[in-house]
Amino acid sequence: MKAKKEYIVLALIIAALAAYLVLHETGRVNYRLPELEKYPDTEITRIQIKQPDGVVTLEKNKDQWYLADKDQAADKNKVRAMIETIGNLELTAVVSEGSNYPNYSLGKQRRIHVTAWAGDKRIRAFDVGKTAPSYKHTFVKLPDDPRVYHASGSFRKQFAVSKEELRPKQKEKSGQSKPESKKR
Repeated sequence: MKAKKEYIVLALIIAALAAYLVLHETGRVNYRLPELEKYPDTEITRIQIKQPDGVVTLEKNKDQWYLADKDQAADKNKVRAMIETIGNLELTAVVSEGSNYPNYSLGKQRRIHVTAWAGDKRIRAFDVGKTAPSYKHTFVKLPDDPRVYHASGSFRKQFAVSKEELRPKQKEKSGQSKPESKKR
């Protein structure tokens, strides 16, 4: 009878250990990523890019984007790339839980702060750091969140632009030709 009780206790212990091993989450991510809403390009009407050397503000008027403080047209392709990145920002992993921001170019001296609006409503804000070593991600930080994330894509260069770089390139006027180079 005593041996029967020992076998039952042993079977219960084995069952408990088996259940623990099956249900225990080892090697899995123990955090949740913020879910960012997607915004179509038609919703975004203003973009502000704060860099250590200045601020660039872009505003949409009808279907054209302008540098807000100079009322000059902005390069459509460069603005379109920014809007796609802002509207489709996707976080893929937590890189750091601490506040060691300079390692990711998210310190005050190097970060680029991007804010986007739809009308008067702020719809997205984030800090852009350096491109990850894989060149497939960029380090980003969200406001009021101390964590550093990987975001899909390599997009720091899209936002590290001056007002002059956002102006469309001047096309040659028709009827004028380039001066011919002298042959030597």
